Amino acid sequence: NRENTDTSISTNNTERIRVDSAGDVGIGENDPANLLNLKKTDDSQPLLHVNQNGNSGGILLNMHDVTTARAIEGVNGSGTTQFFIRMSGDFSLESI
Repeated sequence: NRENTDTSISTNNTERIRVDSAGDVGIGENDPANLLNLKKTDDSQPLLHVNQNGNSGGILLNMHDVTTARAIEGVNGSGTTQFFIRMSGDFSLESI
């Protein structure tokens, strides 16, 4: 899209990704205000899961995890938590 307009990607009649005319990207957000905006309405899975080898490990970003209040969590390949930072700012390093 070379015009000065937004570009979006939709599936199942629902917009999923938008790149606005300023180059800001929204995933789950149709009016991104920053370079990258992520928005999710379902709290059953992390907002963001970054991993390298395709296993269950990696860094998880849970912004609304009310059961553990863990905002950032490091998980090994077996799915075991290695460290976490709570929404309050508390940090815990689990025994490895």
